[in-house]
Amino acid sequence: MIKLLNLNYMENKEIYIGEKNIEHMKRQHPVDYKKYGKAKTAVKEKNHQGKIFLMGDFNSPAQVKHEGYDLIKESGWQDTYLLAEKKDAGNTVRGVIDGWRDKLSQENMLEGMRIDHIWCSEMVKVHSSRTCFDGNNEPVVSDHFGLLIDVED
Repeated sequence: MIKLLNLNYMENKEIYIGEKNIEHMKRQHPVDYKKYGKAKTAVKEKNHQGKIFLMGDFNSPAQVKHEGYDLIKESGWQDTYLLAEKKDAGNTVRGVIDGWRDKLSQENMLEGMRIDHIWCSEMVKVHSSRTCFDGNNEPVVSDHFGLLIDVED
C-alpha cells in the first residue's frame, strides 16, 4: 500500500493498530490477517511521549452536531481534516448510511458523509488531507474510502 500510494515512510517508526481492528481482521479477513498479523497492538499509556494519531471508522458523521464526532473533538482530540491546509471534500462514504438519514440535510445526503477520521492528540501542522481508494486516484476497495494525510514531522 505504501508503494501504491507513493508514500514516504520513515524506517523503524512504529505503527500501532488498535485491538478492535485486529479482531475485525481476524474474523472478516483471515487470509490478510495471516499475511499482516505481525502488527503490534497498543493502548495509550500515561507516559507516552509525542503525538498519537487515532484513526478509523468512527461511524459518526462530522456533519451531525452534539453526537460522537463533537464528543471526541470536545475531549481535546484534533481533527486533522480541519487542520489541513489543502483538502478535498473529505467524504469517506457515498450517500448516507442507515441510522443517519433523519439527522442530515438533503444536501449532505447527496454529498456523502465524513464518518472515518484521523484525530491527533495535539495540534499538528497538516499540509494536506484527502480520501484515497475512492475511484478518483486509486480503485475503490471498500464501502469506505481511505484517508491520507501529510503532516510535518
